[in-house]
Amino acid sequence: IEYAGNNGRASLFIVDYGNEEPCRLKVHNSTFKYSSSYGFYFPGHTIIDKFENITSTKNKTAGYVHIRVAEKLDRQSDFTGNLGDDYITLSTRGGWINSDTTWKGLSVPYNLSGTFSIDDDATLTIGAGAKIVFDKSVGITVHGGLKAIGTAKEPILFTGKKETPG
Repeated sequence: IEYAGNNGRASLFIVDYGNEEPCRLKVHNSTFKYSSSYGFYFPGHTIIDKFENITSTKNKTAGYVHIRVAEKLDRQSDFTGNLGDDYITLSTRGGWINSDTTWKGLSVPYNLSGTFSIDDDATLTIGAGAKIVFDKSVGITVHGGLKAIGTAKEPILFTGKKETPG
């Protein structure tokens, strides 16, 4: 999909009205390019059956996904070369991770723009090589579990969007 998306809409934009049936999505071997917004946008009620071997480049930002569906992004996809920020922006609307979830290390960092919580019965696993960039005054409240185990070759980085002490 090229030259699509405007006024804050992504090239592939899944609508979430909250009271509708969730959208199901299966996309692979695809490119999202030259959007004036995100390459793709998936709210929390999106059911992603497959989202693999994706290139999202030359958009304002690679993509916007809910914290609960971010685990569907694969390491073989390339989200680099965007014109604004090379991030996958994570939506925290709904605010909870309520089942075991894994965020893999990707070709770009995740940008956490809002605070969220991990439920008592859930664990968020951060995969080797993942980078989490926090906006100002944003955090994660852990009631359940948070597991982040990097390697010497693929460390995990938690950092602020603005690299200033504080």
